[in-house]
Amino acid sequence: MNSFIQTLYMVHDFRNAIFKMPLCTGDPHTSSGFLSGQKHQILYSIQKLFVQLKAGVNIAASTVELTESFGWKNNQQLVQHDVQDLAREFFSVLERALKGTPFENLVSDIFKGTKSDILQVPEHGICRARDEDFADLLLQVRG
Repeated sequence: MNSFIQTLYMVHDFRNAIFKMPLCTGDPHTSSGFLSGQKHQILYSIQKLFVQLKAGVNIAASTVELTESFGWKNNQQLVQHDVQDLAREFFSVLERALKGTPFENLVSDIFKGTKSDILQVPEHGICRARDEDFADLLLQVRG
């Protein structure tokens, strides 16, 4: 998870959006204006972690608070995840936390796209295209 968080931190638009996220929905001078519950914990934890990374202090930044904000219990955060699975889980949790905020499309705007599958058969004059959304790309590596 550490390398994944560091990679996200290096994505300029994502990092800036995280820093700009308000943790209140209305008047910050009233207690009802602040986000609450798990939504607040997730957004606060990722902001705090990014601030620690930006500060560049000579200490390691811990991801424990962030993983706990996801609701992961016991040793669940210690389970080895494939980075693709981790990204899906992380973005899913983050999208739920951002729902209803001005940043609710952040993940899809930066990390998702649309690809076109094109079938061409020139001999028969056939050309069909189908657009599909994607969240990750699979690359075939030779050798």
